[in-house]
Amino acid sequence: MSYPPYIFEVCLFDEVEDTKSRATFGNGVLKFQLVKKSSLQWNQLLASESEDKEFMKTKREKAVAKAHKRAEEEKERKAAEKREQEKLALREQMKVGPKIK
Repeated sequence: MSYPPYIFEVCLFDEVEDTKSRATFGNGVLKFQLVKKSSLQWNQLLASESEDKEFMKTKREKAVAKAHKRAEEEKERKAAEKREQEKLALREQMKVGPKIK
């Protein structure tokens, strides 16, 4: 989570659903609502490798790449949706067009 000028980074024990999880900041409190991908019980919050700087660097790079990919996919989805809406609007105009004359 980034809240300039601060950044919070943690390597959790297991994966979470990042699209369903939330982090909010208000009244001086940072609150995380995390949704785990699996129903396994976590015996600890942090991954055992979280002290390994190289491991953390690799995880960070993967997370950034995943976020970029998701953003690109969302951008493409929205563009396709917009094109489909424009096609639908054009079809509706073509249906109505001859009746106006």
